[in-house]
Amino acid sequence: MRLGVYIKDFKLYHQVIGEIKKRGLDYTEVFPGQDDSDMIVLTDVYGIFNKYILIENPLSAVRSAISRLYGKERFDDIFIGIDPGMRIGIAIFGDGILLEEFELTDIIDLRKIIEDIKRDYSPNRIVVRIGKGDEPNRNRIINVLYGLFKIELVDEYGTSSIKNRNTEAAKKIAMKKGKVVKGKMEIRPRRGEISEVQRKSRIASNNLVTISRELAKRVVKGEIDLDQAIEIQKKK
Repeated sequence: MRLGVYIKDFKLYHQVIGEIKKRGLDYTEVFPGQDDSDMIVLTDVYGIFNKYILIENPLSAVRSAISRLYGKERFDDIFIGIDPGMRIGIAIFGDGILLEEFELTDIIDLRKIIEDIKRDYSPNRIVVRIGKGDEPNRNRIINVLYGLFKIELVDEYGTSSIKNRNTEAAKKIAMKKGKVVKGKMEIRPRRGEISEVQRKSRIASNNLVTISRELAKRVVKGEIDLDQAIEIQKKK
């Protein structure tokens, strides 16, 4: 199966091509009336190709196409490796195939990102594997994700890499079976972390509110996310 692209909206076209190129995928420009029998076509036009994905979100559309390029309706297993730290390394494998790798600086964004990964790839099973290193950040990540996904804690021995350490370690973590996490972790929020979450609440609410220290603590612990904290603060 090949990837075809037919997009009339100029801005959307460049967004989709950007996502395709990030993943190093080959694609073919295709037009109505051409033979598209061996293609899955990304398009913003309804019903003119045999097999197509109607684009609503560029990233979601490209992700949705990837399993079909490998001859699968969906991946059986998605393993997400997470290397915790100040910069969080993320690696995503579908049935042993590396699909994505990237870094994050903010745990607050992590829950939505992984929910989007699950929605876009729609695997039969998803497992999040987190390295044991950097215990404070590791525990925060567990608490943010616990209850949404199966989580395994992986011994990081032998996973570190000098070059691009975070994503390289995340790749190894993703493919290494760990111990299933069976509960949330205890976290003692630090003053700087609380202040940083309060600062982000002002930015996220367009300076309408600053959440309380108690709400900020709950965000740091992973009990609620930032949007929930802002809504609670607005009602006070």
